[in-house]
Amino acid sequence: MSNFTFETLNDKDFEILSTDIVSRVESVKVDRFKPGKDQGVDGRFFGSDGEVVIQVKHYLCSGFSKMLYSCKNTEFPKVEKLAPKRYIFICSLPLSRLQKSKLTDAFFPYLKEKDIYDQENLNDQLELNPDLIKKHYKLWLTSSSVLDKLLNNATFNHSNFTLDEIQSFSKFYVKTKNHIKAMEVLDNTHCLVVSGQPGVGKTTLAQHICLELVGNNFEFVEIEEDIKEGFQSYQKGKKQVFYFDDFLGSNYLDSIQRKESSSIVKFFKAIKSDSDKRFILTSRSSILNQTKNLTELFARSSFERNEYELNINSLSKMDKAHILYNRLYFSDMKSEYLDIIYQEKKYRNIISHKNYNPRLIEFITTSQRYNDLKPEEYWEFVVGNLNNPKGIWKFAIDSQLEEYERVLVYIVAFHGNKDSLDEEYVEDIAVKYFKGSQFHITDKTFECAIKMLSGSFLNRTVYRDNSVELTLFNPSIADYLFSNFRREKDIFTKIIYLSKSTISLESLRKIKYSSLISDKLYNSILKEIINKISLDQEYQQNKHFSIKALGEYCSRNPVDTAPPSLINLFINDIYINNIDMTALNDSIYLLKFLVSECLDKFDSFVWDKFFSIIFSKFLNHDELLTIAEFISEIEFSTEINTTSIKQFFEKAVIEYWSEEIHDDVNDNIEDCSFESLKDEVNKHIKSVLSEYNLELEELNEQLLGCVDLDDIYTSMVDRYSGIEHDFSSDSEKDSHHSLDEIDDLFERPNL
Repeated sequence: MSNFTFETLNDKDFEILSTDIVSRVESVKVDRFKPGKDQGVDGRFFGSDGEVVIQVKHYLCSGFSKMLYSCKNTEFPKVEKLAPKRYIFICSLPLSRLQKSKLTDAFFPYLKEKDIYDQENLNDQLELNPDLIKKHYKLWLTSSSVLDKLLNNATFNHSNFTLDEIQSFSKFYVKTKNHIKAMEVLDNTHCLVVSGQPGVGKTTLAQHICLELVGNNFEFVEIEEDIKEGFQSYQKGKKQVFYFDDFLGSNYLDSIQRKESSSIVKFFKAIKSDSDKRFILTSRSSILNQTKNLTELFARSSFERNEYELNINSLSKMDKAHILYNRLYFSDMKSEYLDIIYQEKKYRNIISHKNYNPRLIEFITTSQRYNDLKPEEYWEFVVGNLNNPKGIWKFAIDSQLEEYERVLVYIVAFHGNKDSLDEEYVEDIAVKYFKGSQFHITDKTFECAIKMLSGSFLNRTVYRDNSVELTLFNPSIADYLFSNFRREKDIFTKIIYLSKSTISLESLRKIKYSSLISDKLYNSILKEIINKISLDQEYQQNKHFSIKALGEYCSRNPVDTAPPSLINLFINDIYINNIDMTALNDSIYLLKFLVSECLDKFDSFVWDKFFSIIFSKFLNHDELLTIAEFISEIEFSTEINTTSIKQFFEKAVIEYWSEEIHDDVNDNIEDCSFESLKDEVNKHIKSVLSEYNLELEELNEQLLGCVDLDDIYTSMVDRYSGIEHDFSSDSEKDSHHSLDEIDDLFERPNL
């Protein structure tokens, strides 16, 4: 049975729903009127006796007493002037029989009790007309049937979603034309890449598309780090939606540069050919464009043809107006601040501003951002953030947070926007950070700080097993913090070291390659970190972190400037224990520099044995590339005999590519005749093997035997006869959206 409270609908949404219900009950077409121009009329139709007037009031927050007072003193004079033959009154409140009686008295003689629709009556009609629930997206999203599906059809333990978050944030969502276009793309291709600039609402749109699909019986699978997670969760014959947020973040971009992009294109093709699957990804436009330029594989894929891509940088003026209005309606803004936006129709200035985006709207309407300002200072705050959107977190972080709270935000930020952090882990780093300082910490300090930060700077997710994880409230927080890296260098360096996390080192590397810090500063930070590892004897406790930090330093500086004791620890460790496979890439990367500059330290090494242990494991292409570079370095810098090592390597290449080469060829071969296909495949295999730079041409024939040429040709014909869909630009113009329509939307209800 339907049991809606309608709290996720704003007043305009509720009016549309209410008139739709009356239209269904009365079997008539109801004429609606522009908000603010109704003179007591939100809808009307003509019955056998004459005009029937409909009035709708969404009084959830105001309560019955305030609504009754308004009805007697404001609405009744309007009704009396209209003198309709019949008057229908609709409100979102649950009403008792006595309250309905008081309403009929207030509108006597125009209102009959049978023409009062309260919360219960509306739910009764929705139960009889379930198609109306589906029509009203935010209502449908909170229906019990959909919420049950969200609980049963989603792998929430691996997601940033929780049921509470879905319920609390759905009211802020506005279903724009981009949402409709996105569903069209998915219906046609099963895959969708939502691209756009920071703050435009990529993740919000993608998540709500996922929610809609889950509500339609799809299982939700979030890919957090690697496309392999998608392959592992893929189940034939089962409806599944795969979600990959920021799929070209800094770490994955590294993989693309290392020629790993075939895996994701392969997954695209699997999804496209399976009617039970959907694949939704997000990416910043700048990174997506960079990727197209970096790799021929992506350039030749459907990305370039915009078959899957939906760029959402542009919103119509009415979409912008609805987003702003909806935020204002559900915000906790005090009236004196809200009045500022309505004065002289300043909302028009916001909607028309060149830097308008949903993230900015969220920021300027969240009271925690401006509660230290006087009302007369609020508009300056709004304009300042619109004019300088990169600084939206400056005031909040620099002025509103205490030192302890800021450090907690820094800790989470430096572990990557996508990565959840265990709350106890964050607290442990904070304890170490302030150990020995003058800052006084009690048993309640962390708890109070998290309570203050949750919902505004951090997201706090409690899972069913009672574990608690923290993520950044918004990725733009990290953007702001990293832009101030020079100023906060000591804080960040300390956090990186205390975290002992390879992710924090990746964040540091990302900052460097974003040109936010100089080479000199980057090197000095790395030097400080490896010196502390050496002094604190941390290598054995945190091997991967130590190896990665040391390797990054040695790649940029002479090896003899690194702590000798740390280098010796690493060499002795791999001599005795061999390489930890979880740190294989970083270990081989470091070895490459050590062998070239201090070969004497490896006199006791038995290289054949060393490599035989490594090659006993299954190695992927990324790992093989790293090892190939190392073998090349050994050949160039030493007199070590690499004959048997190369034999090990060739076997590993065959083991990997015998499983992958068919799909890789399928992803890369462009349109050609069947007669020339074999030559094209041969060329591609040579190109693949040449990446290792180790003269592996003799493996060509073996790998060619792993390719089904007939299947490749059939797939190629199907691919090039496909339909392209270009949704990168919106041909619709805003010119027909007059300012009057925006003003009507922002007409304030009399509460």
